[in-house]
Amino acid sequence: MSPPDFARAELPANITIDTQSKYALMGAAYNNAFCGLMSVPDGVIYVAPYTQMPDRPNWDAASVAGLTEYLGDPSCADRRLSDNFRGGKICHQEGGIPGHEQLMIWLNAIGVTPEKGFVGFSIIFGPSKGGFGSTSRSQNNQMFFDWQFGSKDKAFSQYHAQSGVQGAPNYDDVGKGSGGMLPDNWARAIKQALADGLGSPFLHVIDGSVGMVSNPAVSAGPPPPTNSRPPMP
Repeated sequence: MSPPDFARAELPANITIDTQSKYALMGAAYNNAFCGLMSVPDGVIYVAPYTQMPDRPNWDAASVAGLTEYLGDPSCADRRLSDNFRGGKICHQEGGIPGHEQLMIWLNAIGVTPEKGFVGFSIIFGPSKGGFGSTSRSQNNQMFFDWQFGSKDKAFSQYHAQSGVQGAPNYDDVGKGSGGMLPDNWARAIKQALADGLGSPFLHVIDGSVGMVSNPAVSAGPPPPTNSRPPMP
């Protein structure tokens, strides 16, 4: 699948991690999975752990939902996730609603309403999906577009032929959903911000090209699930 050709907003110049989200990530154990959003244009990363689906008692290795339960009581944006989500974790596709959409609705409800919305991704602390997933159809299709008919020239030509208007069209006139994928430069920037914010021990998780599968913390199997995290300030 080709990356999207254009976006509604520019890539944020400075990307940071929400403090409580950082603590949650620092408490991750082997094969824990997280639903992630980044606000645009301010570039703040928010995450919440995934939990298993009620009708899927055994974790599906091919699913974004991950393989093991996160242990702990995580918070995000200064609020405890357990006040709104079962066990403080998001159940992917619960009620037919994607995890990214659930987290977005909750953040909006507590006052996190970025001007341009959010982009979505996932993090898995293990070999599944290379550690970082760059797809969110509920969020990224709202931000990124491909050209209709395969190219900008064809899209503009078809628009002008159909509408009789010669001026430049807007995104909605000539764009289609991107398939939910982040462009490569957005994915790289988010992964780099996570690596910078969490430190080198997390590089193998965030970027599968940095020896993730061969990293002892992954290939040796699950460590004891301590899920310890620093005290809240």
